[in-house]
Amino acid sequence: MLIMPVHRALFDSRPDINCEFLGPAVSDATDLTTYTFTAQKFGRPHSARHLIVAYHAEDALATFTLSSMTITPTGQTAIGTTSATATGAAPTIKAGLRYARVPVGWSGDVSLTFDEAITSCGIAIYALYGIPSYRIFGNLLQPAIQTGGVAADNTAFALNSYGPAVVICAATVDASGDRCTYTGVDEMYDQDIGAEAGMAGGFRKYTSTGGISTTADFVTGTTVEARTAVFY
Repeated sequence: MLIMPVHRALFDSRPDINCEFLGPAVSDATDLTTYTFTAQKFGRPHSARHLIVAYHAEDALATFTLSSMTITPTGQTAIGTTSATATGAAPTIKAGLRYARVPVGWSGDVSLTFDEAITSCGIAIYALYGIPSYRIFGNLLQPAIQTGGVAADNTAFALNSYGPAVVICAATVDASGDRCTYTGVDEMYDQDIGAEAGMAGGFRKYTSTGGISTTADFVTGTTVEARTAVFY
């Protein structure tokens, strides 16, 4: 009789989820194969801390690939979404999200290596607490490449079965000076990353049941690449 309530509580309860944007977002436009962003804020160290890195990239070539992303001081290789290539008039752009469990360090470096030198690259970092490793990236939404300035996820993700969740978005546009309006998340950054591209992103914590859908609207951009991830 004494064991049953405890047993039930262990299986019914869900830990709270905390997410923190560790901005500002940073970018570099020096035509490199490997971009290393040093002394980035990682937030409060914790044994179960995951860092989510939104990355943005552009180049004049038709295709390029992010070969690896490494987060130090742990030397952890970040894994996550595979970003398709969006090709407008110019340049080719990418947006993606990668994550790694990084329990130590208040700050560190993030290195991105591409298969060739690209024009520019930018990142934004989030610290995520309260989600076990086996449930990270439990659901991933990857909107199709959109033209006309809007990238949207048209399929809502139902929270009813999962409880609290965090949604993180990243979008890149092939137009500098353009600005993004997000729905479904709270915008955390919105800036240029080079002569011909801009980036924007944000997150929102959800605690109620229902569905999630997101839209990234760059008002004048011709091509947008967007990625959305749900962590629960």
